[in-house]
Amino acid sequence: MKEIYAIIQPNRVQATKAALAEVGSYPLNAFPCMGHGRGQIDPQLLDAALDGCEEALAVLGQHPPLVPKRSLSIFLADDQVEPAVQAIIKANQTGSHGDGKIYVCPLAETHRVRTGETGEDAL
Repeated sequence: MKEIYAIIQPNRVQATKAALAEVGSYPLNAFPCMGHGRGQIDPQLLDAALDGCEEALAVLGQHPPLVPKRSLSIFLADDQVEPAVQAIIKANQTGSHGDGKIYVCPLAETHRVRTGETGEDAL
């Protein structure tokens, strides 16, 4: 069993849900979050600075701003990981900075509270 933890753009959640449904409709949890990547510069801020905006120029001298993102948590069987990862990439890849990250983590145990099922049966 694995957990896929993905950080994506907020406007790509519905497309990601649809892409996952095409390959198997996995249980999904989505959470708002804030962050920045290695680039650490919001492209809109950089554009404003290039246009001479004084506020943008001032902000660029400080720490990088946090930008809104969505984190997705998906729990699935080992054999479902690769199709799910490819679906997330397909739904989110634009070639621009900030497209996101995907982490695949081992999942030691799963328990369904309602029925008492465990392991993959509880997914």
